[in-house]
Amino acid sequence: MKKVFSILGSSLIVFALASCGENNVSTSNSTYEISTIAETTSANGDKTTSTSGVKETTTTGVKETTSTSGVKETTTTGTSTQTSISLIDTDKKNEDYYKVVIDDIDVVESFEGEKLNINCASLYAGNYDTNFATKSVSGVKISAYRSGKYFSTIYPDSYLFTYEDYQGRDGAIFNATPVDDILSIEITYKASDSLGIKNPVNPNVTFGTDIRCIDYKYDLDLSASNTTKYLNVSSQKFDFFSINSGDYQTSISSITVTYTSSSYDDVETFAESGKGLTRMHPVTYTGTLVPGSSKVTVPTEVKFDPVNNRYVATQTRELTYYTLDYVKANPGVVDDAAMITPEEVSMYYTAFKQFPANYILKDGSSTTELENVFGDKARYVSEYNRKNGYALSVPWRQTGNYYEFDINVTGTYRLNSRGTGRVVAWDSGFDADGYANDIVCLYTDDHYDTWLEYYNDGSWSYRYNGQGCAYGITFGAPTTVEVYGYSFN
Repeated sequence: MKKVFSILGSSLIVFALASCGENNVSTSNSTYEISTIAETTSANGDKTTSTSGVKETTTTGVKETTSTSGVKETTTTGTSTQTSISLIDTDKKNEDYYKVVIDDIDVVESFEGEKLNINCASLYAGNYDTNFATKSVSGVKISAYRSGKYFSTIYPDSYLFTYEDYQGRDGAIFNATPVDDILSIEITYKASDSLGIKNPVNPNVTFGTDIRCIDYKYDLDLSASNTTKYLNVSSQKFDFFSINSGDYQTSISSITVTYTSSSYDDVETFAESGKGLTRMHPVTYTGTLVPGSSKVTVPTEVKFDPVNNRYVATQTRELTYYTLDYVKANPGVVDDAAMITPEEVSMYYTAFKQFPANYILKDGSSTTELENVFGDKARYVSEYNRKNGYALSVPWRQTGNYYEFDINVTGTYRLNSRGTGRVVAWDSGFDADGYANDIVCLYTDDHYDTWLEYYNDGSWSYRYNGQGCAYGITFGAPTTVEVYGYSFN
């Protein structure tokens, strides 16, 4: 029997928020060298190295050189052989990873079936601190993330929204319990305001065989007035959909999902946060730390080299250890010493096992000196050893303490108004396959409702359940890999 699932009523707006490794490693017969394409130093002193791949020279008789500027191609001249390799992107969450991208969609004829109606405004999730709303529609759990009806003078209906924060999750409407074999979806919406976000991502619809919805994607056109889009996915076998704001305030008037099933499953199913992904052991400094001198080079992008069957760093960043006293005496390094993004904080803490210089422990101590040096980049770090609440959503070993580093999510952070962003560093690590005794850093931009795990190579896990959140994805260990040129202690 064909069933039609319809979300109607007041529009819902989705809104957008907005050195352990050396570069050369020698073996008995060959030297492996990361092939540098560009090295840039930003105004604040950060050094970033980008490469298109790797180069390997073997000295046993015949000289063979391998680079990664394109597809595999071998040219022999005398005793010299050159081979080009195409590296494989290991981050399967990239925009280009969707297995199928919808290019052309025909208008879907009306399907006979049972209609399930819901008032979109009832999916109002409150403000940034509450994040989620869930409504059961005839046994199907429909969730909205970051939905509301705030801008009533501009949008009289409800909407989905996104904040322009680092790794922020789009506002979205999605089904948290599966429906069998989605045939089509019809959406009436409008979206035209990106709130000044640079290179904004269009609102879009994604589908999947699990709640991650990574299999099928369609970018919606922008429109200042209500428009209707029909998407036909009847040739696929998808049970989940997600309508996402991208970087636009997206007002949704109605949604109709048609699917085929004699019954639907009202049991929530879970995907795993690390499914199909890879992580590496963190690069950590060994030896005595000297402010301004101790440095670590960490990967910020890792790809797979299929010819040599190994993972290689194609982009790196050099980190320098600083203390507040050193920065105070050398004000020219302030910008380089301030760790701001979740990635920076995660990399720095795992590399040096010390707080970044712009952070101070929240223990009642005066922050005057810190604020005089770092201004609005001054941050708090808090120490905890909770064994309940959000700590139950991850497999940490529950020994010792862990630390929470404040992150400025909305651009309004102050030491007396800290917001909802945190990097949580678990010193004792996770009891999970491949993790050994690694420090593990997680990022939450919604005050522990959801987590993203930093994988120590510039990539992150899928967003997954935190405290009291039925997001549909729980912790799952990725595959831990060794990256060529980086040793694990």
